[in-house]
Amino acid sequence: MSQTLTPADVSHYSQRLADLSTLPFWQLPDFTAPTGPERAHVWAWRDVHAELARTREILDEAAVVSQRRALVLRNPGLDGPAATPTIAAAYDTAGTAFGPSMLSPTRDGVGRHSPVRCYPWQQARSALRRLMARGYGDDPVSRLEYRNPVTGGPALATLGCLLEGLPAGAQSRPSRETASSVLVVARGSGTLVCGGQTFELLPHDVAAVPAWTWHQLTAGDHELVLLRVTDRPVHDAFGLYRGETAPA
Repeated sequence: MSQTLTPADVSHYSQRLADLSTLPFWQLPDFTAPTGPERAHVWAWRDVHAELARTREILDEAAVVSQRRALVLRNPGLDGPAATPTIAAAYDTAGTAFGPSMLSPTRDGVGRHSPVRCYPWQQARSALRRLMARGYGDDPVSRLEYRNPVTGGPALATLGCLLEGLPAGAQSRPSRETASSVLVVARGSGTLVCGGQTFELLPHDVAAVPAWTWHQLTAGDHELVLLRVTDRPVHDAFGLYRGETAPA
């Protein structure tokens, strides 16, 4: 632990992280499946970033060994360190990481591995711009799904990843689905109405959208671009997926 910090300093820091519904990566307990009524929640980057920067000061022996300066996002409705019951997410010094409840190769049904693959931002962003330029019908949200080049299926066997774009001032139709999602604001700002609550969305904020919960997105003065990570592939595999969209 840094010699410049007292135990009281560390205790205060730990409490601050708890108030932000986060947990230091190096203090993760042994994994157990998270349970409890998940809630709609937004982790504001402006709040979490300041504490993430302080992880360089808050070093215990476990942190020194792990060398992982990360804050795990903990849904306030769950008793485990996960954003939703099936999706783990964390802010770390390299960005935002995700994983089933961090990314690792998995096997598909015929024994092939999901490759470790990089999806360049500029390529995806350009493709999404082209989709958005075509206009839209009843649904103003343009969606670009990341696919596994080996299987042609979702990016991971249990997680789907999509880049979504909403034009400036546009509003998505209210919808809900059996799958849960985690959203990351890549560009722009706006609001998320979810479960009867309204959340402000700013760049790098992360939002949890619980399963079967009505939600709606509104873009601000500029287009809103989001990365959506969803557990829909699990629901699709078992034929359990269901979704609803409110009439236009």
